Amino acid sequence: MRYKLHIFLLFLFLSQSLIQDGFAQDPVYSQFYNAPLQTNAAFAGNSETPYITSIYRNQWLGLDNAYQTFSASYDQYFSNIKSGFGLSVLTDYSGSGSMRATKINGVYSYKLRITRGQYIKGALDVGFANRRLDWGRYTFYDALDPIYGAISPGGSRYPSAEVPPDFDRIQYFDLGTGILYYTEKFYLGVGFSHINNPKNSFYKEGTALVTGLEMRISAQGGFQYNFGDPRRSRYGSKPDFIAPNFLYINHGGFQQINVGAAAEVKGLLAGLYYRHSDTNGDAAIASFGVRTGPYKITYSFDYNISAIALRGYGSHELSFNFGFIKERPKVDVSDCLELFR
Repeated sequence: MRYKLHIFLLFLFLSQSLIQDGFAQDPVYSQFYNAPLQTNAAFAGNSETPYITSIYRNQWLGLDNAYQTFSASYDQYFSNIKSGFGLSVLTDYSGSGSMRATKINGVYSYKLRITRGQYIKGALDVGFANRRLDWGRYTFYDALDPIYGAISPGGSRYPSAEVPPDFDRIQYFDLGTGILYYTEKFYLGVGFSHINNPKNSFYKEGTALVTGLEMRISAQGGFQYNFGDPRRSRYGSKPDFIAPNFLYINHGGFQQINVGAAAEVKGLLAGLYYRHSDTNGDAAIASFGVRTGPYKITYSFDYNISAIALRGYGSHELSFNFGFIKERPKVDVSDCLELFR
């Protein structure tokens, strides 16, 4: 059974990452609202004080830690120049580290007030990525003995006739952009990643099926209903709210949509979402957490309901966000983006 899982993982990795590098999918967090710079660059500068996020995802835990992703970011808005700045770092491990990717992004956003209470933000995202492949960690079908598996009685690995790729490490620049429209009640945004179609293949140009990373399009929207008395909080007038919202992703023909709602009441956080991928229902996602002072901690669990027999291999996410405390000035700054702070 263990080697069947290895072969299954190998099929996923090779089909999406080695042979068709351009179709490799970006990691997408279930708690996309707790990783705003990974969702849309235009979310940079949602707070006039520094805002720091960190989030860790462990996907399909039962499959030898198939995918692990960690990211951290900083962003801040400067009202005197109507601009937001952000910096993010993302590290992704596949197959217990057989493939590793690290990406650093710098983000700039500009906010324009359309009318009182209506704003639009545009953003530019510039990144540098590094991908590494540890070919020796892979187990191929022709290197499996029906009795002993991948390791011979003498303790050595059985050889494989598979030919390794031309490179085991690649680097590339990546460009993205985003736009966000929002009011006090609702928001709608669109983000574009990999607009320069960066070459990220482990094979020489002309030898791989695809040598460029396909553009990713993300769309997100939602509204926020506030209730309770925001003056009860001494931490910057944080309101109690419920926020129904969605996230849609299209990357190289692969599509997914997350639909649900999150709420915060007296510092307690909860959310319930449904994720649909292409033509299949994929997962039900539940989250809970707490906000205390400048800290926000959230845990979520994905229960897989897809037809690929992974129901017993859910995914875990843990996020830790920190926002420096500062009372808001009494000017026209009301918005519906508390979920992303």
